[in-house]
Amino acid sequence: MNIPYCSLLVLLLVARYAHTYTLVAVPSGYEQVGENCNCGNRPAEWASGKGTAELCAAACDANPDCVSFGVWIGTATTDPGYCALFDANCPDGDGWDADTTCPTPTIRTNPNLVYNKKSPSASPTQNPSSSPTRNPSISPSSSPTKNPTASPITSAPSKSPTKSPTHNPSISPTKNPTSQPTSNPSAAPTSVFNVLPICGVSATLTATQTIKCDTYRECKDELMCLRSVSLLNCGALSACYGAYADVTPVSGFYLEATSKQSGKYLTVAIYSTASIAVKGVKCGDTESCFGANILFEGNMEIEKIECDGERACQGATFYFNAGAYVDVEFKCTKTSSCLGCTVIVDGGVPISCGASVARAMSAGDEIDSEQPGVQMTTAEIAGISIVSVLAVLLIVTVAVCCFVRRIRKMERRVIEQEKQYLDVHVATQTAAKEGGSLDGRNEAETSGVEMTSATFHD
Repeated sequence: MNIPYCSLLVLLLVARYAHTYTLVAVPSGYEQVGENCNCGNRPAEWASGKGTAELCAAACDANPDCVSFGVWIGTATTDPGYCALFDANCPDGDGWDADTTCPTPTIRTNPNLVYNKKSPSASPTQNPSSSPTRNPSISPSSSPTKNPTASPITSAPSKSPTKSPTHNPSISPTKNPTSQPTSNPSAAPTSVFNVLPICGVSATLTATQTIKCDTYRECKDELMCLRSVSLLNCGALSACYGAYADVTPVSGFYLEATSKQSGKYLTVAIYSTASIAVKGVKCGDTESCFGANILFEGNMEIEKIECDGERACQGATFYFNAGAYVDVEFKCTKTSSCLGCTVIVDGGVPISCGASVARAMSAGDEIDSEQPGVQMTTAEIAGISIVSVLAVLLIVTVAVCCFVRRIRKMERRVIEQEKQYLDVHVATQTAAKEGGSLDGRNEAETSGVEMTSATFHD
């Protein structure tokens, strides 16, 4: 494939999917009022070509029957960028909520954002606030916090907030942090999953066999304390994005993230005080476990870890403490599946994810953590040595056989040449003898009595 063709292919892909990330801008003259709703009849609709809010708003402006419109976000099963115009205003709120006023909510796998024309309002607020905000936000969030803090005013807010905030900040941060932090902190602290006190105090314990988060963002940013669990499944787009789960598993426990970004930035701590065998982890789609932190602590035999998708386990960290080990395989099926993925065993130095980690852990060999990457166990080295010796012996045997065969062939050739020579020699001698007898007989006939006397004398 030549370079111009590759460049054209990249540009086509960018043009195809670029609209997925431009839905947040609210067009001029409109307001984003809700989501997941079909607000009325559709004067017009487009499956592609108007996949941003601005393009769909322009189509609404050009249609005299359009009062509002919706743009579909897209999931793992549907394409984003669908635009539909409506002839009625869209209500506030989420059409998937139990108390929704949406006339026809979208199906669970097809989320959308809906926008109303600002003026004139067809459905004015029936009970407007008697004390409106004096300084309203210029660009309010289209997805406000569902449970905002009761005291939102920070006494001393940061002047330069970080652009990459912690995805799972501490619920109870240190009141008096040290003014002189350790200059060389441990690469792998004793425990980064100390969630048991949190689950015991501020969260509801769930004792059930299976936990399924199978709709869009169903368990996003949730704190889940799970007991006696055999399955934790994140089966929809962003279903467990940023979630935090403390799990006590039963035998055969399986953690699945089977949809795009379904377990992105997911943190799971799996503790067991009993000796059990668990099925393991499957990250089965694009970025399904991207940046995840997954801990196995206790005497657990883990059948396998599968990173089976583009960037499925990129930047993820797997912790194995207090006897937990992978029995069969740690599989990265694609080149990008395990980019930046690391394994930490009992607080050691991080090493790269891959099949050699599972083999070493299963054999009980010590993992060389000084050189991250593909590791070799003692058993593997011994196996390679035996194979090398056998290969050398095979080569020598083949060489000897070839040499002996060549010698025998040469011997047969010499014997055949000697036989041919003897045959020629015998034929020559026979011809010579026959010619000599004839000459002697003629000479005797011509010599008469002299020949007879001479012969007798002799």
